[in-house]
Amino acid sequence: MDDITDIDVAYAKFLTLAKSREDALDQCAAEQAAGRTGLAHYKRAAQLQGEVNAFAARLAAAIERERASI
Repeated sequence: MDDITDIDVAYAKFLTLAKSREDALDQCAAEQAAGRTGLAHYKRAAQLQGEVNAFAARLAAAIERERASI
């Protein structure tokens, strides 16, 4: 796992991950509205949620390190 050194770049990556998760959930809802299960999109959203959570923890730690260095 790499250390976060640029908070702005990391935050942009976090937002991208979160948007991807939202997109997967939207696709799941569209599939369900069309009478299909949407299970593949739901699984992808769940996977992305784990990635979002892990990255958020890393980002929070990087922010705390930066705050402590000021």
